[in-house]
Amino acid sequence: MRFDRSSRFPGFHSLVALLIALLPALAVFAGNAGAAKGRVTQAKSNLDDGRGDLADDALNAAEKFLDGLSDDEKAPILKDITELRTKITAAKKAEESKRVEGSINRTLNMAESESIPDSGIRILESAVRTLQGDDAKTNLDEATAKKLQARIDALRAKFGDPSKPEEPKKPDGSGTPQVTANSEEARRIESSIARYITFAEDESNPTAAASQLASAAQHLESDDARKNLDAATLKKLQARIDALRAKLDATIKSDQAKRFADEIERHIRVAEENIVPDPKFADTRLADAAGRLESDEAKKILDAATLKKLQERFDAVQAKLGGSNKKVALDKAEPILKQLEERVAANPFKGADERKAYDIAQEINSLQKGVEAQINTLPKDDADRKAYEARLVAAQKKIDAADTEWVNVRVEASLAGNWKFTQQGFSGWDQETAKTNGRAFAPLGMGKTVQAVQNTTYWLNKPEHREIREKQKDQPKMMAIFAEAEKTLADATAKLDAAFNQWMDAAEKQPRPQGANRFDLSAASDMGRHAAEWFAGSKYKDANVARAKTLDEKWKAEIAVIQKQHEEALKKLTAEASAAWPKIEAALKPQDGFSPADAAAWKGKTIRLKGVRNRTGWDFDGQYDIVVWVDNQPLAGSYDPKVTQAFNDISSKIGNGIDDHIDWDVIAIVQGTGTANRRYTTEVKAADNSVIGKIEGARPMDCILIKVIAVHAGPVAVGP
Repeated sequence: MRFDRSSRFPGFHSLVALLIALLPALAVFAGNAGAAKGRVTQAKSNLDDGRGDLADDALNAAEKFLDGLSDDEKAPILKDITELRTKITAAKKAEESKRVEGSINRTLNMAESESIPDSGIRILESAVRTLQGDDAKTNLDEATAKKLQARIDALRAKFGDPSKPEEPKKPDGSGTPQVTANSEEARRIESSIARYITFAEDESNPTAAASQLASAAQHLESDDARKNLDAATLKKLQARIDALRAKLDATIKSDQAKRFADEIERHIRVAEENIVPDPKFADTRLADAAGRLESDEAKKILDAATLKKLQERFDAVQAKLGGSNKKVALDKAEPILKQLEERVAANPFKGADERKAYDIAQEINSLQKGVEAQINTLPKDDADRKAYEARLVAAQKKIDAADTEWVNVRVEASLAGNWKFTQQGFSGWDQETAKTNGRAFAPLGMGKTVQAVQNTTYWLNKPEHREIREKQKDQPKMMAIFAEAEKTLADATAKLDAAFNQWMDAAEKQPRPQGANRFDLSAASDMGRHAAEWFAGSKYKDANVARAKTLDEKWKAEIAVIQKQHEEALKKLTAEASAAWPKIEAALKPQDGFSPADAAAWKGKTIRLKGVRNRTGWDFDGQYDIVVWVDNQPLAGSYDPKVTQAFNDISSKIGNGIDDHIDWDVIAIVQGTGTANRRYTTEVKAADNSVIGKIEGARPMDCILIKVIAVHAGPVAVGP
């Protein structure tokens, strides 16, 4: 039976996280000499069963139960642990030695059964490498190594003269020598299959032996074997395989049954040994034994007699455990329960801070677990156990009430502090007024009021606040905090709505912005976007968004009409300029063929530059009205006043500047030489060659100075 204490709220910043942790689970391991001895006993049993790995685990568990014991209590247990670890190490060493020796012997057995000297020598060399390897040097004692070396030497002698001539084959009576190729192949195949069988016969691990036997059977059934081996040999090898397979099946089944029965017996034995020192641990071991006894695997592997014997043994130990010293358990539980009841008679958490409450919670939880540890050794239907459980339930109710009271005080304080901190972010909102500075279409400038709306909305909708509001409806002080926040939200939203609509009233009465300020042109659209954000979730949103949208669409419609007029003007003026330009050129009689290399010879002359582009503001700064490239040399200069006036007039008619992304025809007078400031950009790179910044500037460059007296640029065609 568990009496875990839980916090009321999952998550409320660091406070709620601490509340959740107030009563942690009792530590799994604490000072317990009986439990430690029980694990040592279990380790001995595991070692007897040849399970050194489980023995190691049991000793590790035993050592954890030593924490908190006195040195005198620890000493005999530590002595047993040390002795057992020595035995485990020795057992592991012997097991490793047996493994290495078995591996080498299996290889030697294969070599020994090989009838072809070269093949035997190759197999023998594999055994030599294993014997000389680090694994063998680490795990084999000297006597075993010498014994294996002797076998190797004997086999070397056997295969030592592979060049000895074979006795000649006797004729088969037909006058034709016997065919030796097939005989040699038959011997190789038979030898190979025999090696697998021999390896399986020598293998102590039934699973590994079965694998080798399967390989032998596979080779025997191959087309190669059927083709080269005679019937007698096939039958002989099959007989060996069948006999060994039957033996292995019986061995594997017997081993499985023994291991299964030994495991159940080990659980029962360990349970019996721990009835007095650690009855709870004994109960877990019996539960493990019961699970194995009742499994389908037990019914399949164990015979009826073994099952009956194990069941009788289980029943006897279970009865012994059930009838264990009840008085001892109750005598231990009673003083602990009395201490718990006295501790919770009054609110144990009253006035405690988080750290102190945590310590108190641990103390109470420890008392609860102490009682449970004793009464849980009794049957669940035991009358005394039920009486103690009822007292624990009564104590838990007091703990829960105290916990609720303590949590509510902390949550209320935290909620109030959090709301106060939030209010500081928009302090003074109620005194704020719109700040348009008398300029039409200027933003409202009511940042604090906007913050009051948005921050309060966020605060009210935080998941932890919504949960508190839902679960703490019976806490008037908490509800008052939420009511204050709701009023702040309602008042701030209403104030913002009034200011918004005053702005809209003024904007609707004003003429449409004329485009001098692009921000003014988007003012209505911006107000619509603000309305969607500021009034989200309020009754004002839909109407305010619609009102701003209507004004924005009105402005856009008016602008569309003007844009169409500008487009038509551009088209008309461009056609007129194209028609007028030839006459302007003819009147000025400019010269073609200007070359920057002969600039001095052209000084004072009127030149024509066809298809050039103005790079002022692009390649060059704004020092000159125009800069064009001719033969990689810049020509820079200013416009004649008539040219400047024409550009301004046409720009106003088309609602835009003259396009400098198209080719212009320019007529100018060469004035001499000078400099123009050419723009540059330099990348700043780190040691790894990555760009970390850019430096922009302008540096002087030699140029030819001109005076532009006529231009044809799109809709512009102007001359003197």
